[in-house]
Amino acid sequence: MGGRGMAYITRNDMRQGFPFNYDDEVENDPETEIKTSVFEKLKKLHISTRSSTDEMDDMVLEQQSNIVYDIAKKYNKILKYGTKTTEMMFQKKERVRGIAAVTPFIKDNELALRLYMNNDYFKNTDYNSKDDFSKVIERNIDSGWFAPINKINTRKYILTHEMGHVIESNIIWKIAKDKNIQWRGNSFMGEQSFEIATKIKNEVIKIWKEKYTNKSKDDIIEISNYSKAHYRNYPDHRPFEWFAETFANLQLADEPAPIAKALDEYIRGYM
Repeated sequence: MGGRGMAYITRNDMRQGFPFNYDDEVENDPETEIKTSVFEKLKKLHISTRSSTDEMDDMVLEQQSNIVYDIAKKYNKILKYGTKTTEMMFQKKERVRGIAAVTPFIKDNELALRLYMNNDYFKNTDYNSKDDFSKVIERNIDSGWFAPINKINTRKYILTHEMGHVIESNIIWKIAKDKNIQWRGNSFMGEQSFEIATKIKNEVIKIWKEKYTNKSKDDIIEISNYSKAHYRNYPDHRPFEWFAETFANLQLADEPAPIAKALDEYIRGYM
């Protein structure tokens, strides 16, 4: 969403995925001292809510935190594969160029994840305006840029997509550990993770072909143009974005696409 009131979320602004690095500024964002029921529930699932989220509107924060909680609870076994803690953070637009982002990296030989939310979208009152948030998401769904879902779930779309990245990162970590793949430095994103993500996609396609395809014109592998997009700066993110978009359809559509049902079967193999 390049600016409030724009008709569509642009390719440049909707990089929800991986192009961010952690640094000392982020390291110095301590855990929030605010104690709410949803924060306590998240903590039991090893999701740490950082003090930067204190700036968010209370209603918006609770709503988005519950989205994270519901998915984390459902897939908690998978989240235990790699991450000791997923940190939920709130950052200024210059740090998060899209609405939200997930950053995976390696810390102390363990997978670490940060879920960022952009304060340009989650702090001000525009989030509560259907014209400036839900309607923009709906237009992206209608255009085919986002995966098809039940539109009652539009406000869940962004963080559901992000949690798809969280789920896949943990699966990638388990596959890598099982194969004794060694990571270089603190970088999680690279040739190894790209190869594993591509193999995951191919495994899901194989399940789809064997069990779920109905061979109709709507039965396709790439269920959103966003997942097909070739980013000039981040061309190797396509398999990751495919997973996250298909995951969003799986979670938020009344009748998930056949390829999403195949993804569901694949994910359940790790539960």
